Amino acid sequence: MPDGPNDTSVPPMIRQGQLVEQIAGEILASVEQPFSVLSYNATYFVGYGESEIQLTHPDGSEERLFPPRTVSRWARELRGVMYTTTAGTWFSMTLAIAKSGAASARFNFTEQPPVDGNIDPLVYVDDLEKYPRPDSAIPSWLRAHLDRSDDSAPSR
Repeated sequence: MPDGPNDTSVPPMIRQGQLVEQIAGEILASVEQPFSVLSYNATYFVGYGESEIQLTHPDGSEERLFPPRTVSRWARELRGVMYTTTAGTWFSMTLAIAKSGAASARFNFTEQPPVDGNIDPLVYVDDLEKYPRPDSAIPSWLRAHLDRSDDSAPSR
């Protein structure tokens, strides 16, 4: 269930690696200043997304940058590629990028991701409809948001 264009002839694990490499390469190419630490942090749901590049300069000062638009598109595709019927897909990811371009990714499938502000509870409903999970794989924080959406939503 891709969330964007996807070449279905490529096995999901291979495509996952390709997308991580593309994201890392695009971010690295977009950063012009020297850095000691570079990471990409993203939280996505169907109909909601936020992401940033976090840059630590050699002097220790930090800077936050907006990622290139293509990065968000690839991250959304990555959610679709990584979807499984047993675990759903990830809610947030952190990608650490070395100066060489090598990247190390962490994907969060269970913990409530950090978000700026409030998300409409229906976003969680839409996400679960697109990326269903078994009841046993729905974290308690997500269940609470889904329950709130039942209380506040008109019939759909």
